[in-house]
Amino acid sequence: MINNKTGRIKKFNDKSLSKETEDEGAFFINTSDKYVLHDINVGYTDSGLQGELVYWKDDKQKKNQIKLDGEIVSAQVLDNKIYAITSDEENMFIISIDPKTNKQEKKASIPNKTVYFTDDKDAFQPFDEKTFMLAINDNVNEKEPSKILLIDKETLKTKKEVVMENGFIPTKLKRINDEIVAVSYNGKVSFFDENLNKKKSFKFYAGNSEKLLNDVKFGDSNMYVLIKGFDMQKENVLGEITSYDLKSGKKVNTTPLKAKKEWEIARFELLHNE
Repeated sequence: MINNKTGRIKKFNDKSLSKETEDEGAFFINTSDKYVLHDINVGYTDSGLQGELVYWKDDKQKKNQIKLDGEIVSAQVLDNKIYAITSDEENMFIISIDPKTNKQEKKASIPNKTVYFTDDKDAFQPFDEKTFMLAINDNVNEKEPSKILLIDKETLKTKKEVVMENGFIPTKLKRINDEIVAVSYNGKVSFFDENLNKKKSFKFYAGNSEKLLNDVKFGDSNMYVLIKGFDMQKENVLGEITSYDLKSGKKVNTTPLKAKKEWEIARFELLHNE
């Protein structure tokens, strides 16, 4: 954690509650409704595949930690309840957690035909005050069309499934005013209305054999795309962030990213909107 006034860095290493594993990793860290949330990927235990969710509201609050079945892919907070997406080899689930008691409340299956899974923490987002949206893709056979699901936050039941056009594989979702924006990793952005009817789309540069799409963020009027090369380029350029106007789809600006050494993966956060 970095103090934005002093610039001081505070490192923390959250240990798993499990005694069966040692070298746990993490799939995501996220902020939602003033909470900080991240997972601990415990992996396989005697009870099966397991993850743990760590969350806290501010620096003074004690961290809470809870074991959940499966790998935890993402988590969001809505109306003082935490909602997590988990998966195992065949299934996906949504789980509600009460942060006051640090206990699991409800758990429901997400219809996935044993082949649909989600790729990114940003694929799980609030849709409105009563609903979540979740992008899922066929990560097993790569034959089934991708979908966006609407999930009721009270019952945790999937109340609507919207099938995407062929070749559109959403990995990130974002609600901007009355529009839903979905990003496909292969370089296409689609816009939907509140009923998830497609309104428009545009293409963007998502890399090639030498550069790979690493991250996408949204401002109020622009989309920012981070492309990173597999190898360091001339003048220590590691990659670039390109902005696109969301209304026209036109490229606005490109900023080269320089580094003193190679990095396997690059991520970034947008500190303020345009």
